[in-house]
Amino acid sequence: MKINILLCYGNFEKSNEEYRQYIEMVVKESLENQAEKLIVCGGNTNNKTSNISEAETVRDYITEINPDLKVELEDQSLTTSQNLEFVSKKINPTDQITVYCDLARMAKVIWLSLAYLLHKNRQETGNILFDFSRERKLKHFNFENLSVKYFDFPSRDKYLCIAQTFSSLLEVEAIYDRSLEDKITSQRRTDFGI
Repeated sequence: MKINILLCYGNFEKSNEEYRQYIEMVVKESLENQAEKLIVCGGNTNNKTSNISEAETVRDYITEINPDLKVELEDQSLTTSQNLEFVSKKINPTDQITVYCDLARMAKVIWLSLAYLLHKNRQETGNILFDFSRERKLKHFNFENLSVKYFDFPSRDKYLCIAQTFSSLLEVEAIYDRSLEDKITSQRRTDFGI
């Protein structure tokens, strides 16, 4: 089965041009690649709309622009790690999987996807990512039945990208240290006011 996974970045609002372009790119590719399912990932992270998850806001927009696309939600997560851990229960590791993410988070998403979606161990994951990064070219990631495709949000400044590198290291390490995962989740709840 061909499955596309869209990682959300906050509740969607039509006025957010970059977010809209990201969603529309994923919808377009899902239709072109004849994905049988699009899983939209993102929990309830907005205190102002506490009854609506990121995934729900994105699904509502997708349904508006293409009501025929089959969309499934993963709407319990607060972190990228949780996105992929929870979505792993909705797929088969032999499915043809494409994960869409923000360019600033791509290394983290590749690592987490290999670990959660393909069940690669730490050493295998490290070697696969090392081999991918040796070319020093900006490109989409492909390994076995997994692809990770990025969207470059032009408004991301270098400070946001640097902050994301710290977050990425912590979320990757949290796969192997559940107490760290608990700390990250607790901090996200504080950050999001939930």
